[in-house]
Amino acid sequence: MDFLASPKIELLTNSNYRIWSMKIEALLDSRDLFDDIINNPKPTKVGDAFNEWTKKNKQALGIIILSLSSDQAIPYKGIKNTQEIWNAIKLRYEGEAEDKYLNLILELTRLKRNMMKTLKGLPPEPELQTSPIMLKSESGEETPAQVPSAYFSLQQPKCPSTFSGDGSEDAQRWLKEYKRIA
Repeated sequence: MDFLASPKIELLTNSNYRIWSMKIEALLDSRDLFDDIINNPKPTKVGDAFNEWTKKNKQALGIIILSLSSDQAIPYKGIKNTQEIWNAIKLRYEGEAEDKYLNLILELTRLKRNMMKTLKGLPPEPELQTSPIMLKSESGEETPAQVPSAYFSLQQPKCPSTFSGDGSEDAQRWLKEYKRIA
């Protein structure tokens, strides 16, 4: 199989790990590399099995490294075991995605509680305290990033008027109002 005939797979980013890993796994699996290299350990005995594993490891390693940007590939320079790189990428990007997901769930839960408290006339909960994002300046000094605040305004939902269908009603206006509320 010609490696250059590989399908184009987008580079890994901070937000596309799940789809990237699914595509890379499918590509490796289509070439009988995934189970042999990612799921099975390196053979310990030198011989035909070891030589076959080494060849498949190089192919899988090439596919994975070429799907990373230059900055992303640098931490894995010198690692020659595809399984190690695969697990390191998974730990780095899947962990970040899970952390972001959990933080979003917590923030949405807090916002929902605050909305309900505001509707009942109670004071809202304080904002979640998270560690600030630090930016490194050219001089090497770290400063917290300025994150704009988000403001929410709560409005009571307006019930659409009832449409009876007589000639004096504007059907388009009613439909537009109904879609806005729904």
